[in-house]
Formats: sequence, C-alpha cells, structure tokens
Amino acid sequence: LDLCLQGKDLRFFDPVRGRYLLNLEETEAELRAVRAEARGAKEETRAAKAEARAAQTEIRAAEARIAELERALAEKERD
Repeated sequence: LDLCLQGKDLRFFDPVRGRYLLNLEETEAELRAVRAEARGAKEETRAAKAEARAAQTEIRAAEARIAELERALAEKERD
C-alpha cells in the first residue's frame, strides 16, 4: 500500500488493484447501499413466495374442480 495525499486527506492506495482504499465515509455509504440491496432482495423473495403460495392455492382449487367433474362424469356414465 502507498500512502498518498488526495486533496487535504491522506489515503491509502493499492497499486495492485489500482485504486484507493475506502475511507470511513465511503465504507459507511457502501454498507448502507449493500443493506438497502439486501432489503430489496428480501422483499422480492417475500413477494415471490407469496406468488408461489397463491399459485399453489389456484392449483389445488383446479385439482379439486377436476376431481369434482370426474366424479360427476363417472356418475353420469353409471346412469
């Protein structure tokens, strides 16, 4: 690491990566962004789970209707 003067601040520069290390403010901002992204992903996951539950409910209802129609058809065929 190299210690460099950037404006009025001393910053560490990583010559291997070709960039400055994050300072405290930048680190906190990045942390806030990552947390916000995680919250967004969590909300997307919740929404997807809710959609999946709704789809399962529709499937069960459709299967029940199919069974009902099959019973009605079987009764008609017996008559």
